[in-house]
This record gives sequence, structure tokens and C-alpha cells, in this order.
Amino acid sequence: MSKLAKSKPVTWNARSVQYAIALQLDFFKHCMVPNIHLGGNDEMDLAILSPTKLLWEVEIKISRDDWKRDLDKSKHIDWQNKKFASTSPARFYYAVPWKLVPESDTGGRMLPEWLPKHAGVIAIGNTRDTKSQPDGTQVITDKPSATIIKTAKPLHRNQLPQKYIDEMYRKLSIRYWKAAYKNDPGSTIILPEQ
Repeated sequence: MSKLAKSKPVTWNARSVQYAIALQLDFFKHCMVPNIHLGGNDEMDLAILSPTKLLWEVEIKISRDDWKRDLDKSKHIDWQNKKFASTSPARFYYAVPWKLVPESDTGGRMLPEWLPKHAGVIAIGNTRDTKSQPDGTQVITDKPSATIIKTAKPLHRNQLPQKYIDEMYRKLSIRYWKAAYKNDPGSTIILPEQ
């Protein structure tokens, strides 16, 4: 008789959603920075710099009401009117739980009628993996997963200016060093607040 060992289920929060997206989009090919302001604009839940220097933005929404309220932001009106700042994303995605994009009768996904035409949708969920160990134990692991169910249409094809690329890398570096020395009582490091 085999034994069963279960991992904890994924706890969904902004960080686990960001991690799932990073795995899906291959963080070895893209620079991904969570919760960042670029050039004084609104905070992006996840900024992604593609290998071709195009900026993508991912907005994380957990409820349908929160998702719909996001459309009131001025950036969506600007984008519909073809007004783009130098830090406007070339592609824009919403990351939402699978329950917000239920399956239709035809097997596709039901997207809300108010979803902007340019917006892509990434569905977030768990992937369950079962592996057998040599001693017969079955190990069940839940991992966060992200699936692009609607590809974002390009808003524009302008590369992100180098000064904002430098800003992304600088902010990422500062976060790394703050985290690296956060619990090290033998070191003192003072970094500027961001």
C-alpha cells in the first residue's frame, strides 16, 4: 500500500500570481519587475520587458467587480484614444482566477463583454502534480500556473526608452539588496527609499 504526502495548496496573493506568470512567460528571457512605477505613472502589478525592449503590463484582479472598476482608470481612455506616454505598455494583460473566465458551452472561455479589445487575459490556477517516490510514497504538489487565454493586441510598437529600462534594472537591484540584507544582523545597509 502506498503512502500519500501532500504539499500545502497554493495560497493566492499578488506574489503567487506574479510568480505563476513569471514561470509561464519564462523569466530567463524577460525582465519582470513586480509592483513598479515607471516615470511617475500608476503602479504596474507586473512590468515585463521583452527581449525586443517592449514593455508589457499585467494588472492582477481577483474579483469581477475589481476587474470592471479598473476600466475607470484614465490610462484605458488614453489608450482607446491612441494617446501613449513613453512608458505606456505595448501590450496589456489582466491576470484573473479561472473562475472569472468560466468555460462556455462551445468549450472556449467566456470573457466579459466590457473587456477592452486590446487587453489580453491570463488565467491563474493550480497545477497538481503527483510523483511516486522509491519508497512507494505518492507526493502531491500544487503549483501556481498561468495560462494565456487571450493574447493582448499591440497598443503600439515603440521600444521602452533606455532611461526607463535603466530605471527598471535599478529598482530591481535595490529590491534584491534590501531583501538580501533584511535579516542579516551583522550587516548594515542603507538604501534610498523608492
